[in-house]
Amino acid sequence: MEGHVDMEIKKLSGDGIAAYSDGQLTSAQFNQPRNFAVDLKGNIYVADKRNHAIRKINTSGVKTIAGGYSEKTGRGDGPGRNASFSSDFELSFIPQSCSLLISYHGNQLIHQILLKEEDCGKNDDSPSCDSLFFQLFTLCLVEFMVS
Repeated sequence: MEGHVDMEIKKLSGDGIAAYSDGQLTSAQFNQPRNFAVDLKGNIYVADKRNHAIRKINTSGVKTIAGGYSEKTGRGDGPGRNASFSSDFELSFIPQSCSLLISYHGNQLIHQILLKEEDCGKNDDSPSCDSLFFQLFTLCLVEFMVS
């Protein structure tokens, strides 16, 4: 195909089993990851739809930053661990406020999570997120085309 660029597609995270588990990139488990946001340091935030959780992916692994513990849908405010999300939510990273905005389609709400400052400041020795983001984008595109 003319203009076709050969690319390597490889797994970024997860073990392919629909479940809930934080940990190493290869052993973490998701249940219908739906939407992604990337901060200025290259951390990836995942809306884990069926686990009702927001997960953070970086080179150290996968960690839940909000929700996931109640195992049920909701829209509650409060500490991240006690948060609950609808089954249909999306994330957006807002660098100006160092936060994630959460759009709840089923609950007709928008929530905000303030992130750690170290995930928002960009300096000269910040790792580039281009490679990690490109891998994630390619994976999502392939998943979309297959389903």
